[in-house]
Amino acid sequence: MPIYHRDVALVGAQGHGRTSLAAAISRVVRDRRPDLNAGMTTFDQLHDAPTHAPREQGGMGFAMSRLDYSLPMQTYSLFDCPTYDDYLTALDQDALPRTWAILVVNGATGPTDATSDAFRLLARTKTADGSTPATPHVAIAFTHADQLADEGKRETLSRQAAARLMQLGVTFNADRPTAWLSPAKALDGDMEEADRFLGFLKAADEFFPRPGR
Repeated sequence: MPIYHRDVALVGAQGHGRTSLAAAISRVVRDRRPDLNAGMTTFDQLHDAPTHAPREQGGMGFAMSRLDYSLPMQTYSLFDCPTYDDYLTALDQDALPRTWAILVVNGATGPTDATSDAFRLLARTKTADGSTPATPHVAIAFTHADQLADEGKRETLSRQAAARLMQLGVTFNADRPTAWLSPAKALDGDMEEADRFLGFLKAADEFFPRPGR
């Protein structure tokens, strides 16, 4: 069977946990699948070395980190911009992937207007050739799950996040991967949390259409 590759954008409001989520993913896949990720560069090593130098240094004028990892029959690159200005510039220069995305929401506060704004920019901003990209396929990751244990409140916030996506043109799908995760626990080596991360990644892998389909 062929190996598929996906470029995935991490999308969310500033401070909602995109960076910590990516760092936790790097820890989990490296520890759980060393046969596929033994030589991977961890996210903490990547984030201090932007892939694009500032414009005054001859670069593209924004910082963007890329994390590469592998699952069975699938390789991934996660893209994250450290600041909102970097995110805007990367979109303007058509440097962020637009087909697949993980919407990152702070589970302690829920989705905000900034959450919607960030996703709206990814889904609606015109590409460099002047076309408007199709709305991306989206999985939802709630971070800071350890700060909200109430299942009723979690369900309410999950519905709010889904409603915001629907307002932005994303079709409702009951099978959409939605997970409540604690990056802090995963980074500390918590085994149960690592299982939740792997479950989310597997669900997203099955939910996202194969490239070219």
